[in-house]
Amino acid sequence: MNKSNLGALIILGGVAIIGFVWFRRNKPTTSDNQLAELIAKSNSIADSIDKPFVYTEEQKKNRFKNPYTSSWSLLSKAEQEQIDKSVTENVNCGLGLFWAGTDCTDYNIRQQQIANPNNISASNCNPPKLLIMNVERLDAGFPTPSSNGSLWVVYYTICGGSANDLPAKSYKITVIDSFGSQEIVVDNNFIYTANFSGNLARRPKTAVINLSLTDKNGKNYIQTFNYKE
Repeated sequence: MNKSNLGALIILGGVAIIGFVWFRRNKPTTSDNQLAELIAKSNSIADSIDKPFVYTEEQKKNRFKNPYTSSWSLLSKAEQEQIDKSVTENVNCGLGLFWAGTDCTDYNIRQQQIANPNNISASNCNPPKLLIMNVERLDAGFPTPSSNGSLWVVYYTICGGSANDLPAKSYKITVIDSFGSQEIVVDNNFIYTANFSGNLARRPKTAVINLSLTDKNGKNYIQTFNYKE
C-alpha cells in the first residue's frame, strides 16, 4: 500500500471515529429533550382537560333563567307573568285546591263569562225548563291523537228547578252538522257539574246542539242551541 492510500485511510477512519463519538454523545440528549417536551405538552393538555368544573358568577346569577327565552323572546315580562298567573289559577282553582292560597276571583269571573256570556236569567221559569247557556268547541285529537276531532262543552242550567234534583241521572248531547249527527251519551251519572262535555269527530264551524237529561226524579228535559264559531 503506498503512502497516499494509507493517509487517506487514516483520515477516513478518523472522521468515522469522530462521527461515532459525536452521535453517541448527542443522540440521548436530543431524544431526552424531545421526550421532555412531549411530557410537558401532555401534562398541559391533561391539566386543561381534568381541571374541575367551576360555575362562573354569571352562570350562578342566571341559573334559574331559561336560555331560550332571552331578550329576543316574543313575550314581554308582563305577558309571561300573566301566563304564569293563568296557569296557576287554572290548576288550583279548576281543581278546587283552595288551600293553595290562590286568589280565584278573576278565574271565577272568567268562568262565569264563558258559561253565560249573554247573561241569560235562570231564576224565573215556571214551569222549570232546561236552558243551554253556551257551547264551546275546542280542537282535540279524536278518535286518535292525529285526528281532527273536537272537545264539546255544553253549559246548562235548569231554570226554576230545584238543585236537589241534580246531578242528572243521565244525559245525551247530540251534535248535528252538515255531515250528519253524533252523540255523547252518559248513563248512571253521579257527579254534578255546571257543564257536560265529550269528544266527537270533525270540527264543524256551525252545528245544532240538542241536550236532553233526566234528573234524579226521572223528569226529562230537552233544549236546543245553535252553535256558531
